[in-house]
Amino acid sequence: MGRIREWLRKVSIPAAFIICALSCLLVAILLTKATVWFAQKNKNEIEGEYISFLPLDTIDVITGEFTENLGIQIVNDEQAPAYVVNAGDGQLFWQSISLPEEAKKQYDFYVSLDDIAAVLWYSVCLCLAALIFYLWKIKKPFCVLGQAVQKISANNLDFRIEYEGQDEFGRLCHAFEIMRQELEQNNKKMWDSVEERKRLNAAFAHDLRTPLTIMRGHTDMLLGAIIEDTDPNGEMVSSIHAILNQITRLGAFADTMGSLQRLEDYEPCRKHISSSVLTEMVSQAADALFPNGQVEIHSELKEQALLLDKEALAQICENILSNAARYAREVVTLTLEREQEYLIITVVDDGTGFTKKDLANASLAYYRGEKTQTDAVSHFGLGLYISSILAEKLGGGLQLSNGTSGGAKIQIKVRCI
Repeated sequence: MGRIREWLRKVSIPAAFIICALSCLLVAILLTKATVWFAQKNKNEIEGEYISFLPLDTIDVITGEFTENLGIQIVNDEQAPAYVVNAGDGQLFWQSISLPEEAKKQYDFYVSLDDIAAVLWYSVCLCLAALIFYLWKIKKPFCVLGQAVQKISANNLDFRIEYEGQDEFGRLCHAFEIMRQELEQNNKKMWDSVEERKRLNAAFAHDLRTPLTIMRGHTDMLLGAIIEDTDPNGEMVSSIHAILNQITRLGAFADTMGSLQRLEDYEPCRKHISSSVLTEMVSQAADALFPNGQVEIHSELKEQALLLDKEALAQICENILSNAARYAREVVTLTLEREQEYLIITVVDDGTGFTKKDLANASLAYYRGEKTQTDAVSHFGLGLYISSILAEKLGGGLQLSNGTSGGAKIQIKVRCI
């Protein structure tokens, strides 16, 4: 039995197809012959029971055609169907068949069975051959590969693709297993690289804060000593203030590195909030950034409950409004709307808009574009980058473009159901 199973696993797919086809063809031939024999046997029994033999000279009309397989000639009489039969000794008789209704149905059934036996059994055996071939060679490897694809799609590589066959599908499963192992190794390398980068960022931020703290302490001490001794021109005081500004900037830079690392591990916390509460939250953020009322808010939301992460959405709104505040001349327009399962927040300003380089890079970390030095010091180019990451974690994304009037247009889309 073990040898048979081993042989079945080694049979190639073309050979297995030929074996299935020839086997089922042989079975079809045997079943067809058996069915024909069975039909003929039952027909003969019915004929033997209801046939009456009459002399041949009583036939008025003889019509029909020769039937080779029975060795008879079908004839028709005005009164009843008849058959000319060779009695074997050179004498001919004609037989008149007069069947009752029930026997006639049985007789017609066996006649039809005789006619369709070949088509019936060849069709059944063809389907049977296909089923056997599928169960033998196709079903199991397809199930194995299908489960493997689902696990890989779900980022689960902690499994093995096991298939004992040594045919073409066996080699395919083995190739998939090699691919899975390579993916697992590459993922491990990638995760190790990410973890190493996180550790380096954390170490860099920590090591950066220590000298900055020491420098700030010494600078404060020098500034106090200079103020007490008086500096007639104030040059040393201004220089120390410049150093303090740079220390403050480097400290803020170290803080942003820590916040970005925490952002990568952020998990959204969705809760139901009403559309009116959402509009009020956006209005408060706009009033804080534009105290002169430069923001026009248009809400196209009907009163409804939305499943959102309120804190993450508030941070997104503050970031994109802060970006618009730096470049708007007079007016910023914010629109809230819903499209199927997404909430869409659109901010358009009346500034100069994005350049081609800005459209390609504005959502990258630490990108500030071609701005003035004052603007470069005031922010690190992380607002749109953080908004993009949070929008992706909320099931949406960020899109940059220019409005019809030429100003910059920022569109945030997040899932709200």
